[in-house]
Amino acid sequence: MDILVQLVQVGGIGGSLAFLLLGYYLLSKEQDKRDGQNNPVPPSQQIIDAIYRFLRYALVFFAVGTAAQIGMTVMQDQLRRWSQSDVAQLIFDRWYFDRPNSRAIVSFSEAAFSDSPVVDKQSRDKYDVYVGLRTRQSTRPLTGEYPVLIGPFDFGSTANQEKPVTAEQVAQFGDCVQFVLFGVEKNSVLSEPFKPASMATRPVVFNKASSCR
Repeated sequence: MDILVQLVQVGGIGGSLAFLLLGYYLLSKEQDKRDGQNNPVPPSQQIIDAIYRFLRYALVFFAVGTAAQIGMTVMQDQLRRWSQSDVAQLIFDRWYFDRPNSRAIVSFSEAAFSDSPVVDKQSRDKYDVYVGLRTRQSTRPLTGEYPVLIGPFDFGSTANQEKPVTAEQVAQFGDCVQFVLFGVEKNSVLSEPFKPASMATRPVVFNKASSCR
């Protein structure tokens, strides 16, 4: 009986299999009945009919559960394929704050759908991409300001972009510098220090990382 309990715990399909096994067990018990002299006893037709009805219901539930599971798997696969083909995001490949030479170096690339936030691939040309630098904070990326802003770049992969950082800007950084990858509306006019919350159109935050000494 332990295997029946384990099958029920698996889910709908497992439960249906457990009911089928239980029906078979009851049918076997009914057909193996014996009297006091160990002679076979004809099974009750009423009980046999009840067991067969039980087995038919269990078989129907098994078929429905199997079809539903297959349908869900196919739907999830189609949804994943749709997501990967229609949306995109940007992620950092390299982020480095070179203190001795007072410069920031960044690389980022376009990635297939794997996490939020994402944008519709057809809308990529509507964004300019910037990288904001500030001392690492616990506040959300769209709050506060960024003394250093690198960009604009087109939406896509960009490698080893450098920007010199002034001594005044370096003084505003702590031990850890936070890099945030923004998408802003095309042709937006941005300046340093960059204040995302002040923009009329909310920027998209694609990725963030930190460089600590």
